Amino acid sequence: MQQFLQKVLHREIGPLPVRHVARQLGVGEKFLVGRFPQECAQITAQYRVYRAERAKRRVTQECEEVRRAVLTLDNQGVVLSRSQVTALLSNPNILRRPEGKATWQALCRERGLEP
Repeated sequence: MQQFLQKVLHREIGPLPVRHVARQLGVGEKFLVGRFPQECAQITAQYRVYRAERAKRRVTQECEEVRRAVLTLDNQGVVLSRSQVTALLSNPNILRRPEGKATWQALCRERGLEP
């Protein structure tokens, strides 16, 4: 058990939440946290950092996707509209998220358009 926890902590396995580590070991999460509190706290901290980094990457990718869609339409000489940009996105909800919406609005303002 200790070896597996050390592998997770040294990032040889994972990143995993404590619940998945417990499942891999065939024990309950409460048992694992009770038996190895420091290790579980470190695993939790590492997983939180991983999730935050992953969220930042996703936001960056989505904003870049909005930029590419706007540039594509702009290069085609098409008048920009939210629906046309949304049609080019992999996920139409990107423009509903604050970062996607801000990117869209900034790109519109750069072109002298009202978002």
